[in-house]
Amino acid sequence: MQENPTAGMPITAEQANKYLQKYVSIREGLQKMQGFKDPSQLAEGTEKDIATFYSTDVNTFIFSKELIQRFFEPENTSQSQESANYLMIILGAKYEGELLGRPTVVVAGVNKDEYNKCYRALNITYAADEQPPAMDLVRFPPADGCDPVEFNVKY
Repeated sequence: MQENPTAGMPITAEQANKYLQKYVSIREGLQKMQGFKDPSQLAEGTEKDIATFYSTDVNTFIFSKELIQRFFEPENTSQSQESANYLMIILGAKYEGELLGRPTVVVAGVNKDEYNKCYRALNITYAADEQPPAMDLVRFPPADGCDPVEFNVKY
């Protein structure tokens, strides 16, 4: 399916939720530390995650074409797999491993619900994608030759 297997990977809805929840705990922790919310309820380890998240020079994430297209053009059409009408992009944070607390994004194909009010994930095994290469982009488009100062892969 993928031309570039390092440009993201399919993940389950449960994994996507973990990335989102990790980011939410970091965001809420920062709000508490800055006095916007009650700091007495700051979860253990949150201060370290906040420092990791906000000290990382990452603002760019790359996904392969195949990972995104799979939401709109399913490979296995014989099983009448649902296709997406929208692409949802979710800011998240790594929830485990050596990259714990670092920023990431999760992308998911979604559709509006039957009442046209909410968005819902596709009912497929790997409902989202994550773990793209992360980089610090300081100018877009990057200059010819990918000057490392302008387009620097971080992890």
